[in-house]
Amino acid sequence: MRSIFVLLFIVLPFFSFAQKENHLKAYQNFRKDFNSKDFNAIYQSFTPAMQKHMAYQGLERFLMDLRFKAGPIETYEFIKYEDEKLASFRSDFNINSYKIDISVDKNDRINGLFVNPYNGPKKAPVVNSLAHKQNNVIEAIFSKSNPIVDLIYSHTKYLPNNSQLSIALINKDKTEFFGVKKENDTINSIENQNNNFEIGSISQVLTSSVLASLVTNNKLKLSDEINQFYPFEFKDNHKITFQELANHTSGLGKLSIENKVINDTINPTNLHQEKLYYYLRNDLKIDHISSKSYVNSDFGTELLSLSLGLSQNSAFQKLFQDNILSRYHMTKTILSKNGLNSELAKNSNDLVPDFSILSTVVDLEKFIQAQFNSSNKDLALTQHPTFEVNKNKSIGLGWNIMKKGRDILYLNDIGTAGNSSSIILNANKQTAIIILSNVPISDERASNIHDLAEKLEKINR
Repeated sequence: MRSIFVLLFIVLPFFSFAQKENHLKAYQNFRKDFNSKDFNAIYQSFTPAMQKHMAYQGLERFLMDLRFKAGPIETYEFIKYEDEKLASFRSDFNINSYKIDISVDKNDRINGLFVNPYNGPKKAPVVNSLAHKQNNVIEAIFSKSNPIVDLIYSHTKYLPNNSQLSIALINKDKTEFFGVKKENDTINSIENQNNNFEIGSISQVLTSSVLASLVTNNKLKLSDEINQFYPFEFKDNHKITFQELANHTSGLGKLSIENKVINDTINPTNLHQEKLYYYLRNDLKIDHISSKSYVNSDFGTELLSLSLGLSQNSAFQKLFQDNILSRYHMTKTILSKNGLNSELAKNSNDLVPDFSILSTVVDLEKFIQAQFNSSNKDLALTQHPTFEVNKNKSIGLGWNIMKKGRDILYLNDIGTAGNSSSIILNANKQTAIIILSNVPISDERASNIHDLAEKLEKINR
């Protein structure tokens, strides 16, 4: 095969030295856009001088050729700085390894980029030990003839060391639990089905299920406005309903809000609620007309949980215990203040969810089995479409509802603060996939978990 090692373009004479973090962010954005074939985004990240130096058409041709012959960039590692200007990264593409040098200006825009062959020491391949592990729980699954072995290995070998996945394959009344852990560049099978993981966006489904239970018991209506339960008027008299929070059409943004002003009189023991109240009164922003557009919002789920508690004059934790945990015998699921491994929680200036739900695949399997019971009015309500995004996607209460050929799938794997997780449910065929992990959603490799869930769902149908 003809070599595709090409010098993309020379670094422009002017450099403005930036911190390593700036170079790393620029490289990560380049890798993300290259892998998704968003070459225009790469071009827009260049300085005007770089854009003048190489027209978009030339850049697109080069990157398309590189992507076609080398595949996506699967792993990378920072090597060193060249002349304190270029940050060098070993980039392991699907086929070969390359050295990518990148430079950014004071505004973090790319002003220099090289693509060259990588001639350094090769990284040892990740060892697949899944098929050789003797374990009563998973030895039948991890057999050499089973395609699950290849799927698990191919989707976990690029995750960080010490990553764990806990997985449940549900097929009607039969459930198989198994887990994997990457350690010392080896993928091993372990028993972790009873281990707690932060469940990320799956908490949206559980929180919405509390709402559904209150609605079917005539304690609330989906159309009720949450405003009536707060002792003040929201900024600009914005009105928000429970349904809009549950199906993410409230107009609230994706990320947790910033608290701009903290009054010294705020009670530090109740700082979270005080910050939220301050924001609703003074800084609330609605990004679009309510009920007209869908934007997934972890802040919306946070506000939903608080509003549910206020509506019943009860702590949300008690509602959650009574309507979900006790009802479905989820004995190991807990609410943790501020969550675990939350990137947002590390920033005291962000109003992050006041709690995070931790659970096990064993507990979530009980919840999913209940979804198959058509007489369960609460869970049936969460599966009912409340908003149409497009002809193939609708939103229920916490669930994304997707049409896949003749199948209708209910899933939730939207990234929120904390760890990556995924649920895909086929209610008609009574099959489901649950994946919990300790991989932060901020790690771009977390997308492998959703991709794995999709492929396992196809096998499990």
